[in-house]
Amino acid sequence: MEKDEILKAYSNFVLEKNRRPESVYSFTKSVEIEENEFYNHFSVFEELEQEILNSFVQNAVEDEVIVTINKHFEYSRLIEDITEAQALASLRQFYTGDAGYALAKNVDDALFTEATGNFSTFYNDGGTTTTAYAADTVAAADVFSDGFLRDMIQKLDDNDVPMDNRFLVIPPSLRNAIMGITRYTSSDFVSGRTVNNGQIGNLYGVDIYVSSNVPTIETAADNAAGGDIRGAILAHKDSMVLAEQVGVRSQTQY
Repeated sequence: MEKDEILKAYSNFVLEKNRRPESVYSFTKSVEIEENEFYNHFSVFEELEQEILNSFVQNAVEDEVIVTINKHFEYSRLIEDITEAQALASLRQFYTGDAGYALAKNVDDALFTEATGNFSTFYNDGGTTTTAYAADTVAAADVFSDGFLRDMIQKLDDNDVPMDNRFLVIPPSLRNAIMGITRYTSSDFVSGRTVNNGQIGNLYGVDIYVSSNVPTIETAADNAAGGDIRGAILAHKDSMVLAEQVGVRSQTQY
């Protein structure tokens, strides 16, 4: 079998089985070739997978974005009486909701990790000056202000970030600070509407969301601010891509 044919056969195997082959032997047996045909081109699966990834990059056009799906999240719960759980709709709804929350929190954590590692980070030095963040530099006087938010929005403007679909995700502690700023609690901010899906309002054209999953950048022991330093994310919705498996796989063990 030629190299391109082995690459195609491997890709089809992973797509159909939703897993990597257990061994080279089992893979070659499933596609009806000899092991030496595989080893003529590759020594291990990792080498083959890198070849597939390289082909994706080489074939990408200007408007395409390569998305690597490399996270796996699992929700496990011991249900002693599976028959009772299947019979009671309310119990099934509880387990489904609990699983959904647990998996959603894992997704949030992964997105925040990606953002923290790839976005520029700033803090409000002395409550008046927008400064690039560095470890162990935040002090108690470095509090949120309206001017700091406007500076951060200008950074998006200066980098030609589209005006629409901008968002700001903040921790509950920053929501508390925002509620203490008079202009942010006016009807222009809350629009007289109830909170919907974590959104608490729109400020300067930016949708504001509150999340308890916002990461801790520094613990209280690592800074002079007198408490944990929580991050916030100001970005455009197109700055990150989320790809999820359409059908979630479940497994029951007895």
